[in-house]
Amino acid sequence: MKYFIIIFLNSLFWFSFSYFTTVVLANEPTDAIVPIHDDPNDSYGGTGTIIIINDTNIRYFITCAHGQDPNKPWYIFFKDKKVAATLLAFDKRQDLALLTSPELQNRPYYPLARADECPQRGETVWLAGCGPGQFAQFRGTVKQAGRLMSEGSVVTDLVFTGGGRYGDSGGPIFNSAGNKVIGIYYGAAQNEAVGTSCIYIADFLRKHGYAK
Repeated sequence: MKYFIIIFLNSLFWFSFSYFTTVVLANEPTDAIVPIHDDPNDSYGGTGTIIIINDTNIRYFITCAHGQDPNKPWYIFFKDKKVAATLLAFDKRQDLALLTSPELQNRPYYPLARADECPQRGETVWLAGCGPGQFAQFRGTVKQAGRLMSEGSVVTDLVFTGGGRYGDSGGPIFNSAGNKVIGIYYGAAQNEAVGTSCIYIADFLRKHGYAK
């Protein structure tokens, strides 16, 4: 019996280790993935990411649209300072928002994946977010990608196992290598996470003139 318990605990340890081990993101996560909110005194509104589009050197900030007021100023909360951001594009139905600030140009970034780099069913993805004031990563497995579905008034297309926390909304969803943003996180329910994939991010950017 004693040996059975030891074997069981050893197996449980390695299962936990393999399941919860996180990928090391390519850039310093707390500089490229940070909180954003329309309240200058509250950094727990959501998460956003500094990205570049189509291999340019121009940095943008992408996040979700829900939980933010497009008619108010938006603020990005870096580790060393809080900066005002200019809203460039806002789409409530696709739950996406694109912003800019001069402060972005000297910060780390992640490349946005092309539409043809959308993950396939069964692939591993990584969700990153700032949650309730603390950066964290979560691993998931893609269940669906590239097919639109309705989440109330929001249209999304990326579904994967797992989920995030309050305040992770708008956070990046990475490919299995952790070096490209392949989606933006919307929310989670019943052990499934939902987001907008790079296919529809590309549509959003083209619609507003930020991609060809």
